[in-house]
Amino acid sequence: MRNYKYNLLLVIAFVLLLLMFCAGPKANAQSQQTIKAFLEQPWIPVETSEPANTVTTATATFTYSDQPDAGNTLTISGAGFDAEVYEFYENGTTYSGDNIGVEIGAAEDASYANLEAAINTYSEFVVCSLTTGTNTVLLTADASENPTFRGHNGNYITLTDDVANATIPAALTGGTSASAGQTGSLWYEDDATTSVGDALWVKLADTRYTSGVWRNLFSVMPVPAPLMTAISNHGSTTTAVTITAAQNGTHFILGENGSDPLTFNLPDAEVGLWYVFTDLDATAAADLVINPQDDDKIDAQDAGVSLNATGDAVGETRMLKAINDERWITITSFGTWTTGS
Repeated sequence: MRNYKYNLLLVIAFVLLLLMFCAGPKANAQSQQTIKAFLEQPWIPVETSEPANTVTTATATFTYSDQPDAGNTLTISGAGFDAEVYEFYENGTTYSGDNIGVEIGAAEDASYANLEAAINTYSEFVVCSLTTGTNTVLLTADASENPTFRGHNGNYITLTDDVANATIPAALTGGTSASAGQTGSLWYEDDATTSVGDALWVKLADTRYTSGVWRNLFSVMPVPAPLMTAISNHGSTTTAVTITAAQNGTHFILGENGSDPLTFNLPDAEVGLWYVFTDLDATAAADLVINPQDDDKIDAQDAGVSLNATGDAVGETRMLKAINDERWITITSFGTWTTGS
């Protein structure tokens, strides 16, 4: 019941936002007052102080006492992401397959300086810092490169190795995430003037945060430009929809489509692109399918794997935003979504 009320709350807030931005600038002040009145209803928990998220980044520290052996490897991995294998090799020799080569230097400090450089060049998981005076290597979860591993989720980055003369832990540890307030509650930033820039916050349940996380809805969605650049409605077809970068900000809708699924093919991921998808067909098997390019990933899924609305319920909605040239992340989600193929 709690999840139902929370989902209903998000849908209502989303509709209010849509109405506000589509109404044009003259209606913004009135729409903001409507949202404020909505938030003041007694059945919606509202925080009285500014929300905050507290995050501690996960780390791993290890030491070395001598040179690694040629062929020794350090593997860094995390759920849903391709593992990175760093292999030590001697100058003039080769290393295996798709491994990332780390040349063994004249002394152990030089070897681990090469490891530091390789990790900081190629890793999607961590950044590396070497202290030669104490023979210490520090690995820190890199949330700027991969937001999935922010906070306590950084503890899911694992390390496996057979490196001689080094003591390497099995995983990063110490990552924590916390936030005050009740999950599902709202906070409204009121000031002397009511404008589009005022902040509307909602506390979401988020697996990356042990007690949920506050999100600023107005900062998540482009402002003060219109909320949607266009609405694209599709139904009664099995022809896949090819989305272009020129359609950035479009809300794609699957209408009545019999018992057939419909695939929406995303363009190449590019920072700043975002789209919203809504499935209005509750017919079994008439799923809305979001398909990335073969080299792109959605959230923690493998490259090229689709995301499907499979709940057979009207209104299943997903908003995706590209954070780099190979990954889309979910900004907000409503309904049942599962991994496709």
